[in-house]
Amino acid sequence: MDIDLLQVKSLQDSIDLCVETMGSLDFKREKEIKVEDALGYTLAQDILAKEDIPAFSRSTMDGFALCHKSVVGASSSIPTILDFQETIEMGQVPKKSLDANQGSQIFTGGMVPPGADAVVPIEYAEFITDQVIAVYKPVSFLENIIDLGDDAKKGDLFFRRGQRVTPQVVALCADLGYGKIRVFEKLKTRIISTGDEILPPEADIPLGKIRDVNSYSLEALAREAGLEVLEKKHVKDVKEDIERELKAQDVDLVLISGSSSKGEKDFVPRLVAENFHPGLLVHGIAIKPGKPTSFSSDGKKIVLGLPGHAVSCYTVFKVFFQRALEEFYGSPRPLSFPAILSRNVASSPGRAKVQFVHLEKDGQNLLAQPVFAASGNISLFKKANAYFIISENEEGKEKGETLWCTLLK
Repeated sequence: MDIDLLQVKSLQDSIDLCVETMGSLDFKREKEIKVEDALGYTLAQDILAKEDIPAFSRSTMDGFALCHKSVVGASSSIPTILDFQETIEMGQVPKKSLDANQGSQIFTGGMVPPGADAVVPIEYAEFITDQVIAVYKPVSFLENIIDLGDDAKKGDLFFRRGQRVTPQVVALCADLGYGKIRVFEKLKTRIISTGDEILPPEADIPLGKIRDVNSYSLEALAREAGLEVLEKKHVKDVKEDIERELKAQDVDLVLISGSSSKGEKDFVPRLVAENFHPGLLVHGIAIKPGKPTSFSSDGKKIVLGLPGHAVSCYTVFKVFFQRALEEFYGSPRPLSFPAILSRNVASSPGRAKVQFVHLEKDGQNLLAQPVFAASGNISLFKKANAYFIISENEEGKEKGETLWCTLLK
């Protein structure tokens, strides 16, 4: 079958088609799990405050709870004298309310008693007798107190559906009273690198051979994107072996690097076009680097055929597939910052160009220093910490332009 790689789709059209395909394959499968097991999953629910937080006014200091007006003018030479009422232990509800001339000992996190509106730290107060407190410093209203509902009001939104579960999300869910949360099931993923020239990272490399970078890069990218990697493996350029891997039905997604163009040993596009339905959906994305990319489906899973060059493979995953995942699940995009371009960058109209840059401080501004490297030069990963995209309708960007640059995690 003759496949015309020149019939490329734009980057956004390819992303849209990928999102549509994931929807048709019912990739938004939800399940409920314990919050401590949710790290790396994507939220399938909004996380709201179930109650006011804190549910009571609490002290942020060890000290004495009191009415702030009662200690106006207190000093080391003329302390204010208060009647001691009680010691409030952690987790204890105060037994006594306070009048203007009274105080109670309290510890960090303790519940502030009625009538008190400030806490004086222990270093500025002391017991004179068992029943008398001397205060040597004034305090202001609500000083050293977290008031009822200061942290959150009931119904406040903390995290939206589509947010990746990070350690911060786990901590806040626990604080908000979520023992279990609803998440999207991770897409089961198989990673394959192809090529007769590929050897494991630890192998001695004879002339003509290269180390397997892509399967390791893709595994890291996939896990970072919230996918469940079941296996990664290397397959030689043997049509039957590649066909067997593509037909595996135990996964939602196959990420395969190499064999994606239209050369004699580029079997993936032909195999999926001949054996899959709906089959080959994209063969060629108008992007540089990464044009020889294929995207296919057999009605049960997705096969993403990525370029063999390490930088191209990485780029396509980040700016095509990861963006499609973010749009599909409604996830927030990676952080972007405005930066001033340090030199001209040319581009060819008709293809979006992904330009990697190194962001650095320049006075009060961020400066974007373009990083130029061939699509096989992995030293780019050492030099670049962000990227921007020049659209297919532009001929480049000029020195001094302010561009939004997306951070590489």
